[in-house]
Amino acid sequence: MNAQEVVRKLVEDSKLWSQNSLAKAMGLSSQAMSNRMNREDLKVGFFAKAVGVLGCKLVVLPPQADVPRGAIVIDPPAKN
Repeated sequence: MNAQEVVRKLVEDSKLWSQNSLAKAMGLSSQAMSNRMNREDLKVGFFAKAVGVLGCKLVVLPPQADVPRGAIVIDPPAKN
């Protein structure tokens, strides 16, 4: 799963949020949000803010750490 898919999943799973309401909460227009969500890769700051607004937080774990139940793992981008 990549960062855009995480944001989309959190919005879909929520009964309170839409992409438009998330955009508004982040101070963006719907078009600006759409543009960012359609980029190849999200900037970490934008991603952290989006998941924060959606009630989650961005956490970095060492590779040997157990991933908590309910956590979402972001895969590295595929190499071209």
